[in-house]
Amino acid sequence: MTERPTHDVVRLRIPLKSEYLSVLRATAAAIAGSMDFNYDEVIQIRIAVSEVFDMALEHTGRVGSSEDVIDLPIEFVIGEDILEFQISYPVQRTEALDREQNEETHAILHSLMDTVDFSVDDAIVHMTKRRSNNDSSENSQRE
Repeated sequence: MTERPTHDVVRLRIPLKSEYLSVLRATAAAIAGSMDFNYDEVIQIRIAVSEVFDMALEHTGRVGSSEDVIDLPIEFVIGEDILEFQISYPVQRTEALDREQNEETHAILHSLMDTVDFSVDDAIVHMTKRRSNNDSSENSQRE
C-alpha cells in the first residue's frame, strides 16, 4: 500500500442537473479506489453519493427556470483509512433533509455508510466510510 498524506480535501461544485451525477459518482469512486477501498466499498460509496444527489435533485433541481441552476458543493476529506463526505444543500431548501419525507433514502444511506448525519439547520449531509481491514490472516489456522 502506498503511503499518502492524510486529511487531503477535494472540493467539487457541480450543477444540480441529472447529467452531472456521473461526474460525482466517478469522482467518489476514483478517490475511494486511490485509498484502497475494496470493490464492494467503492460501490457502496457510489450508491450513497448518488442517493444524496438524487434527493437534492428531487427537492431543488426542479425549482425555478432552467437558467437558474443550483450548484451542489461536495467536499471529500481523505483520511488514513476513512473517507468523509460533506454535501451542502441550498439553505432555503432544507426540507429536503427531512427524515419523514426521505425515509427510504435515509435507510439506504445508513446501511451503506458508517455514519450519516443530516444537519437540517446547516443544510448539510455528512457521511463517513471507513476502509475495512482486508487482512485475512485470522482464518489461516483452525484446530
